[in-house]
Amino acid sequence: MRHCRRARRAGTRVETYRGIAYTTGGTALRAIDLLTGANLGGLTLPGGGETTGLSRERGTLFAYVSGSDTFVAVDVRSERPRTLGSTFVDVASGDVGVVAGGGIAWLAGSGLRSVDIARPATPRLLGGAQNFFTARRIALNGSGLGVLSPDGNAFVQIYDTSDPLDTDALLLEFALTQGARDIAIDRGVAFVAAGSRLEVVNYLAFDSGGVPPVVTVSSPVADSEPATPGLQLLAGTSVPLEVVVSDDVQVRSVELLVDGAVVLTDTSYPFELVAVAVSDDIDAPVTVVEVRATDSGGNAGVSNRLVIDVVPERTPPEVVLVDPAGGTRPREGLRALRIEFSEPMEGTVADARHFALSGAGPNRLFGDGDDVAVAIASVQLRNDDSLVQLDVDGLASGIYRLRADRAALRDRAGNALGEGVADLTRFQAIPEHPYELTVSSTKAATGGSVTLAVRIDTVDPLQGWTFGLCHDPAALAVSGFALGSDITTLVTGGPPEFRLIEEATAGGAGVVMVAIVSFSRPIFLPPGSGHEVLAVTYDALLGAGESTEVCICDGLRGSGQPLRGEFTVYDDPARTEVPRFGCGRVAVAK
Repeated sequence: MRHCRRARRAGTRVETYRGIAYTTGGTALRAIDLLTGANLGGLTLPGGGETTGLSRERGTLFAYVSGSDTFVAVDVRSERPRTLGSTFVDVASGDVGVVAGGGIAWLAGSGLRSVDIARPATPRLLGGAQNFFTARRIALNGSGLGVLSPDGNAFVQIYDTSDPLDTDALLLEFALTQGARDIAIDRGVAFVAAGSRLEVVNYLAFDSGGVPPVVTVSSPVADSEPATPGLQLLAGTSVPLEVVVSDDVQVRSVELLVDGAVVLTDTSYPFELVAVAVSDDIDAPVTVVEVRATDSGGNAGVSNRLVIDVVPERTPPEVVLVDPAGGTRPREGLRALRIEFSEPMEGTVADARHFALSGAGPNRLFGDGDDVAVAIASVQLRNDDSLVQLDVDGLASGIYRLRADRAALRDRAGNALGEGVADLTRFQAIPEHPYELTVSSTKAATGGSVTLAVRIDTVDPLQGWTFGLCHDPAALAVSGFALGSDITTLVTGGPPEFRLIEEATAGGAGVVMVAIVSFSRPIFLPPGSGHEVLAVTYDALLGAGESTEVCICDGLRGSGQPLRGEFTVYDDPARTEVPRFGCGRVAVAK
């Protein structure tokens, strides 16, 4: 694991989908990239209190906010989650668990309740609590059973969940060594977090009856040629499958078969399978989809056949969005770059060799021999393969360019983005504080003098700057000032073409500085940190053991107008930026 984050609030819940972890704290829902650890954003859930239940069915999260008793549906099919709908479900418990599957959500807390989620935008309560007892979490096995962990009790209970209107169909219970806190089911076995232990519960005997599961499969995908008999889909189309499985005991696993070959296996309910309409046979472009279900006794049943006529798709993909976009200035430490395409891409696109990320050299130009190649740690396909994410190990400050081999970027039907090299984006990673004015600190002898330096940090070339430097006149007295050592030979061996340094005449005690590097020539203070631009000497008026601050400030006035701290960036057109101000300290030894 490359990144580990601790949930800071009690009651935090986690669900994963397409490489993203969705976490809760209070009513905040956050999306975290599982590979890079990057915070992808999130939203605030309706209601108020603590989100204690979180579950997912396909691309929809279902949450319960204890406190306001709000049941919420959230669409997470894109990286920007959005609230679909919510409803009030009264539960007299401060910790309510949620599990979703088959269009029904079950709530565990002060009894069991069921919610119809077939239309996530309008969830509605189906079955209220018929018996009030302390519950916490529940997991479904997909064959009509729910395994419940009552709050703090050293046992789990098995409920019949085949009828969502019957919420009190207790069948039996199994003892644990410690109190149950959470539960999950995989391959027909329950895994229970009991105190400090993970306990495995075989809550049903293995199926020995020899009766295989019954499976049906269908898809809600839209037919590309509805007037033609059968199901026609463009090559590369994703085919989400709706699988209905029943068994006399319980299902252990389901497998997706495409043209007779197993391409995907799911061992936990709800079973989520997606096929892709592709065919290598030009003369008979047909894809046959089936689902095979196996019960706990090893008995297997195969579904009906879903026959797809694959229609050739010859439209090349297009780049819809690149993040960071060209010309933008994200913060340094960036760990991922994203390219969104107009359609799903072929799996071979997820190869770092198809992309080239480079940083510009000291002159901030590309292609002049000093570019620095930046390693791409991994490439992921996201959002139904229409989003390509390039993972990097945190970009330092600098200017970057991302390029790609057009011919290697193909959609699922094999259409390439084009030929040659694509310039996808150029951007500048900048520090959290890209512009700063800082003041040095020093120690002084009683009645002695000291010299403080003012330094500039900048990510851009500067054409000029203005600032004031304030001090306490009861502690320090200015005895001299001079250009800083880094600008005395800045302009062809000489200082800036215009420079003004003088003591302030109004607005407080201090020194003001105005500098313009050059009025007409392409000469500037280069990007970098620690550029010394001013040196001021003070006589110390402090007593032994005393100290005082000298700070960059606004509002001082010399022979002109009151000044504010500003940088003029050498650009076309030139622009001004306000730097972060700093202070230095003068201390007299005891």
